[in-house]
Amino acid sequence: MRRLHILVSGLARLLFLVPLAASARAAKALSETTARQAITGTVTDALGRPVQGATVELQNSAGKTVAKAQSDAAGRFTFPGIAPGVYAVTASKETFKIATAIVSVSAKGSKPLTLALQSEAAISMAVVAQRLNRARNELSPETGGSVYRFSQQAIQDLPRARTRV
Repeated sequence: MRRLHILVSGLARLLFLVPLAASARAAKALSETTARQAITGTVTDALGRPVQGATVELQNSAGKTVAKAQSDAAGRFTFPGIAPGVYAVTASKETFKIATAIVSVSAKGSKPLTLALQSEAAISMAVVAQRLNRARNELSPETGGSVYRFSQQAIQDLPRARTRV
């Protein structure tokens, strides 16, 4: 009788665990087939120009780096096959401060990012003044203004005031 009870009890546990294990395998298979998305974006400087060769890192919510990429000549980067979740994306390059953005990836994907890098060095006022002077000197006075030219003959032809004696 006792053996029968142990046998029935073991069989009941086995019948309970088999569907549980099967559902665990199904859940794992489902998570593995969950649509993975790509995170895309662009790295620019503070003036909106693309930055080539910036190191772009993708970090999970625990702060662990899960992927790395480099920006191309147009400043673009891509992280393919990313599972849904919340991530931090950082971009860095020598002579620039690090830029960070938070992105949420859903089953539908995520919006493209733009990471703007700021220069570590202050803009030199001498360089700015030099550029302004060059721009001013390259302006044509014939665009947007009146141009007067006086020849020697034009001066001679000017009417003269009458003098009283």
